[in-house]
Amino acid sequence: MANREKVGLLSTRVAYNFSQTWAVAVENEADARAGPELMNCVIQVQKIVGGVIVQNEIAGREYGFMHKALHWIVFGLIAAQYAVGSIMPHVGRDTKDESWIAWHFEIGSAILFFVLLRLAWKVARPVPLAGMPTWQTRLANFTHVGLYTLILVMTLLGWAANGYRGWTVRLFGIIPFPALAEKGTPWAHTAGDIHDYLVYVLLAFIVLHIVGSLYHHFVLRDRILQRMLPT
Repeated sequence: MANREKVGLLSTRVAYNFSQTWAVAVENEADARAGPELMNCVIQVQKIVGGVIVQNEIAGREYGFMHKALHWIVFGLIAAQYAVGSIMPHVGRDTKDESWIAWHFEIGSAILFFVLLRLAWKVARPVPLAGMPTWQTRLANFTHVGLYTLILVMTLLGWAANGYRGWTVRLFGIIPFPALAEKGTPWAHTAGDIHDYLVYVLLAFIVLHIVGSLYHHFVLRDRILQRMLPT
């Protein structure tokens, strides 16, 4: 958090603590006529300042440039992968590793690379979830774990399926990946079938993630979505 944000948060807390002290003083006020009016004023001030504190604490948990960049790179790659997957031909016995098929593999290898990079960055620079009710925190954790698990499993299954065809996966079309399975290995063919089914499961998690973000933005009107938006 920047020094200016820290100073702002500290000053807000000081004001909040002062308002609490003021409330105690008013409660002990001998003048019973002035006391209730002052108390109502203090309560309103406490509500306003308390709300500002919550918003400042959420804003203090902003994601940095790398967090945001990796998030949107992965998002863009997955969107592109679904687009390519919808127009590429079915992979059959005589299918060749070219055109949209080749693009599908290259995008998949890039997704694996950037997801692993993002996970490493999250470990090195963790950012806690903003303050939310317990059920929202659990649902957010469930969604995030599901997304990462599905993406990693699907890319590995697709990588293995390439080995069944005897094709080579290349990162950015340059760096070759070692084969996970020998050509014609039965389990690698099954891996490709499972990969195809998980496409729809991953899509459901993506929709859940997007709906949750929009719910926070338009219904709860908090800063959950803004934390990840480019600035």
